[in-house]
Amino acid sequence: MIVFHYDANTNFGDHLNSWLWPALIPELLEKEDDIVLIGVGSIISHSLNIMPGKKIIFGTGSGYRSLPSPEEVSEWDIYAVRGPLTARALGLDPKLAITDGAWLVNNVPKYADLSRDRSGTVFVPHWESMLYGNWETICAKADVTLINPLDSCDDIFPALAGAELAIVESLHGAIFADYYGTPWIPVASQNTISQWKWVDWCSSLELEYKPYVLPASDYWDAVLRKQPTAIGSANPESIPVPDNMTGFHGTLQVHNPSALGQLKNKVKPALRSMRSSVLESLKFMRTTRLMNSFNEKRSDAVSQYFQNLKSGPSFLSTDAVKSEKIERLNAALETMRQNYSG
Repeated sequence: MIVFHYDANTNFGDHLNSWLWPALIPELLEKEDDIVLIGVGSIISHSLNIMPGKKIIFGTGSGYRSLPSPEEVSEWDIYAVRGPLTARALGLDPKLAITDGAWLVNNVPKYADLSRDRSGTVFVPHWESMLYGNWETICAKADVTLINPLDSCDDIFPALAGAELAIVESLHGAIFADYYGTPWIPVASQNTISQWKWVDWCSSLELEYKPYVLPASDYWDAVLRKQPTAIGSANPESIPVPDNMTGFHGTLQVHNPSALGQLKNKVKPALRSMRSSVLESLKFMRTTRLMNSFNEKRSDAVSQYFQNLKSGPSFLSTDAVKSEKIERLNAALETMRQNYSG
């Protein structure tokens, strides 16, 4: 059995699969067969069947890519999905909508029960926001600890477990904050965050998704991310979320191969190379005296926005819901282990 996950970046959420499953089912991963485990992440899509071999789905969700056809789904062995939106989109039994498989971390002693001597507020941006943003300056002024989602779990998990509050743009930042009992407040940049995947996961825990706008960290961040270059009120601005997410299927449709889609796949490597060059240029420009002076007023305003966010309503699943979800994940894991141990 092999574990599938994306490795185009070092986002800790994507890379959970590289160590979580070897810790949970080492005996299954030692077998040489054509079975592919699709685990943590928003990776359910039509493209999974491009890979040869039988597919096992455990704790993942949809949210970004075109949906598989019903015929493709019928060939998969599905034990759990992230939430009810994914289950409904794939035509699955609602009982399979447990929660994100990352909560199987309760079986990994190193991370299962970290110290929770709580203090301070942390901020976990989406990995793209971290790459383009100037969050170190904002967080220092707002007395908020920045958690880099490109860091290792050894750094991220203790910081989340020991915080009083987490401001999160990263979905797995919220997932682990909730696991460790840390109240969290969701924020979102424009054109980055999939509301679908957030509503999918929040619904699995009987929570609502009520995010606030995440302002661009500085002028260059705003320009590159196509966001307003001027910050408005320092009062946190809420983002509307549709009551019925079926409309999301305007962009999340059953796959229909197109020349445009094939072209996008071909140019992705070149775009990543261009992004690296842009980021290197940004590092230089942000160190200039002129740009620091230009951004100072904006960084003061954004840091005040963060200060005001701290006093807003936060979210946290109940102990009863958490216990029930972890119990069901573990039961599904044991069933999978028994089914493939022969």
